[in-house]
Amino acid sequence: DIFTLSQAVTAVTGGVVFNVRCDATRFGEAVFVVGNHESLGAWSAAKAVALTCAESFPTWRSAPIQLPAGMTVEYKFIVQREDRQSLPQWENFDGNHLVTPVAGQVLQARSDWGSADIFTLSQAVTAVTGGVVFNVRCDATRFGEAVFVVGNHESLGAWSAAKAVALTCAESFPTWRSAPIQLPAGMTVEYKFIVQREDRQSLPQWENFDGNHLVTPVAGQVLQARSDWGSADIFTLSQ
Repeated sequence: DIFTLSQAVTAVTGGVVFNVRCDATRFGEAVFVVGNHESLGAWSAAKAVALTCAESFPTWRSAPIQLPAGMTVEYKFIVQREDRQSLPQWENFDGNHLVTPVAGQVLQARSDWGSADIFTLSQAVTAVTGGVVFNVRCDATRFGEAVFVVGNHESLGAWSAAKAVALTCAESFPTWRSAPIQLPAGMTVEYKFIVQREDRQSLPQWENFDGNHLVTPVAGQVLQARSDWGSADIFTLSQ
């Protein structure tokens, strides 16, 4: 079952798109961003956010990531295998990149690999995306494991378990939830939850039902998408 609750986006978060010019990757490797907020993996390379470069190499970029407005966000880029089965190579400079999200805006944070300098460009949030917080009630994890969400959009890992988004449950176990993830408004987003080791060094256990969960983001709103592990039935409610 899935339950979705819609709410207007408040001015407590701001979006950041992380960009880095990096030609230091080899075949099978990718660039990731990791930082001091759970949406950036909380400094864990295993939970870092994968960047893409299909149309922009050697510039790698993330989808918009919602972070607390006014927070000093510290981050660095790392290079590791796309499946994360290698030791990460970190940028080598003193300190970290810094960016401060602005409520109601999306910042384009741009830098070169290995350089502490950063350039930010601000733009107003448009109505082409909507936020989704993914929630699942799951008590099937063991010590060292976590729940992840993976789906048919690059912000959800494009069905790659290695790029799936890690959920947290520190204050809500057995309910696991993501940070708000910006996705195209009106798109039918398909997704499933998986259980794997927090460091992703294990084969993922997928939810076992035919088809996928479905949710359609609403422009300018945040949906709370809720379900139970292994259940495909869907119920939606908006307000």
